Amino acid sequence: MNLSLTKRLWIGFGLMAALTLISTLVGWYNLRFVSQVEQANTQALIPTMDMARQLSEASAWELFSAQNLTTADNENMWLAQGRMLTAQSLKITALLKTLREQGFDTSAIEQQEKEIAQSLSHQGEMVGERLKLRAQQQQLSQQIIEATADVAEMARGQASNAATSAGATQASIYDLIESHQGQAAEHALDRLIDIDLEYYNQMNELRLSALRVQQMVMNLGNNQAQNNLAALETQLNAAVRELHRRQIRIEDPLVRTQVAGAVNSISRYVDLLALYRQDNDITTRLQILSQNNIEQFTRFSSEVSQLVDIIGQRNQTGLAHLKQASQRGQNL
Repeated sequence: MNLSLTKRLWIGFGLMAALTLISTLVGWYNLRFVSQVEQANTQALIPTMDMARQLSEASAWELFSAQNLTTADNENMWLAQGRMLTAQSLKITALLKTLREQGFDTSAIEQQEKEIAQSLSHQGEMVGERLKLRAQQQQLSQQIIEATADVAEMARGQASNAATSAGATQASIYDLIESHQGQAAEHALDRLIDIDLEYYNQMNELRLSALRVQQMVMNLGNNQAQNNLAALETQLNAAVRELHRRQIRIEDPLVRTQVAGAVNSISRYVDLLALYRQDNDITTRLQILSQNNIEQFTRFSSEVSQLVDIIGQRNQTGLAHLKQASQRGQNL
């Protein structure tokens, strides 16, 4: 009886020890299982969430740089925005490649990114072309402005000579009148009116016409002037024709030749207007292209948002698996 009880006690202790061992093994296994599931899901969830964030940020920076590129007014800014666009495009391409390798469908976004990259490349080329045009505009404008200043200065010199001659003629008239040389005084008066004063007026008109052309060329940089190039061209045509008419009346052969050369330089206003028309054309095309880019970015952002939602759903699924594994461990 005692042996039987002892035996039973040993058996009971053995069963309790076995139950403890089994509980420990089950607990260890479930903790290990939950840890593995948690690690696997963490490795999958965190990178994809981070990539989704980076993808959204890169697309936003790309749009920002594209808008800045359109308004670039110097080569440094143009190059800086071009480098920024290239960097963001490469980053987006790398992120999409990684997401594709993880099983996400990125074909639509990749195709849109290629189209955006091509459009931005075209935009960059046009901005570069516009910068070259504006450099040519500035150089040619400066040449024409300097030529008009030369004409105005030479015309002022001729007007000063005419005033001096008129003063001398006027003085001689008084002398002739005092010496009772009436006919000679009349001839001197005719010379004063028909030659000296007329030449003085012509040289002043030449000077004023040159300054008028100078002012119109300087105003070409204004938006209002660029929007009315046809009217401005008509005014310049009239002013330059006046320069030609007055230039041939210059009495001093050397000065006449110098003014003729300057007027020829001023006549390049036609080329300057052509440069401004090309500038306006490029600006119009850039505005259209910029609007198209915004529409492309809108569609791109929509696709990115959908991809972010898919990533979020996948992450939610991963979290649900983690929760189920934890619940299973608790039940066991």
